[in-house]
Amino acid sequence: MRGFSVLELIVTAALGLLLLSVCIQFLIPSLNVTARETARSQMQERASMVLRRLTNDLGTSSAAGITLRNATPAEAACFTIQPVKSLATNLQNQYEEKLIVYTWDKTSKQVWRRVWPPEPPSLALTLKPLNPDRVPNSALNAFAAAGGTDLLANDVTELAVKSPLDPPNLGTPLTLSIECVQKPAAGRNETFRLEAVVDLRTPF
Repeated sequence: MRGFSVLELIVTAALGLLLLSVCIQFLIPSLNVTARETARSQMQERASMVLRRLTNDLGTSSAAGITLRNATPAEAACFTIQPVKSLATNLQNQYEEKLIVYTWDKTSKQVWRRVWPPEPPSLALTLKPLNPDRVPNSALNAFAAAGGTDLLANDVTELAVKSPLDPPNLGTPLTLSIECVQKPAAGRNETFRLEAVVDLRTPF
């Protein structure tokens, strides 16, 4: 029994390399598609979770207990919600003495949620159980700077809550929108946008 000649080994190696290159040409596009589908699925899950939690929290209050500040070139988005505790006999809402706070910053692209109090931030802010005041812009800045305790999502390029009335007035329903952009390990950026509508509690 004779072994392989040098020429046979060279031919065999060349054929093997040719077959491997053909397989790679078919494999890479398949991996790119899988990466894009995975990235899109993750974005959909994150965006849906953020809107679901924000929708549920907004639905616990009325227009009087909500302060909205959408993002500007100079300021981060900040939404505060003072939940309704009960409806008094005079049809006036009684509110809990706490705030649910959402913040989103264009630079970090992160969405945070927290319940305040407790601190941080340290604020001279009184939460009225009846006829709550709008949260002042200085407090919104402090909340945005402090971040939150729950990181809900990364790679968020837009988070907005719009009212049918001009600020600072709020009407119902509110329209929520979120957009996420992510670059997979291979392939082009994946973008996902989602909107939701929430009705506030009444009376205002």
